[in-house]
Amino acid sequence: MSKILIVYGTRYGATGEIAERIQNVLVDKGHEVDGLNLEQTKSKKWPSPENYDGIIVGSSIKMGMWKKEPKKFVKKNSEAIKNKKAGIFVTCGLAADPEEIPKAKIDYIEKILNKYEFSVDVYDAFGGVYDLTENSSLGKLNQKIIKMVAAEDPNIKLGELNDFRNWAQIESFAEEFDKLL
Repeated sequence: MSKILIVYGTRYGATGEIAERIQNVLVDKGHEVDGLNLEQTKSKKWPSPENYDGIIVGSSIKMGMWKKEPKKFVKKNSEAIKNKKAGIFVTCGLAADPEEIPKAKIDYIEKILNKYEFSVDVYDAFGGVYDLTENSSLGKLNQKIIKMVAAEDPNIKLGELNDFRNWAQIESFAEEFDKLL
């Protein structure tokens, strides 16, 4: 049994739900897994990767940018992560289209890996969620931006919860990580 740390940053909860699913798969495989939403803990209290056999970092992407907390975690811990089994995932609109996943990996993961000069054993980009319901937690500006995108994308339905996460892909990522340990 290995000890695994999953840290993530989420804007509206979809990335957190993905991290939770990955955690559940790994626990079912017999691993001890700690999951942490980095926004809910001061960076001084973030756990050290040194105490784990494997690390997974997840971030939502908005306007082409990682959440600041996972990016800070990677920057702060890149040396320690180099010596561990490691994985990264992002949740982004681009990955809602399976044909765009390779581009999302390049734009949102490989650039970070190159910037901080380290590599991971497994990484993937997952589609996210666009909540365009009346009770959406998206701000008016974000809804307006997504509605403009929706005008060009027939897969985005106005007034609905648009969930582009592929749970089989997410579980496959977790299973691939499990095989590393």
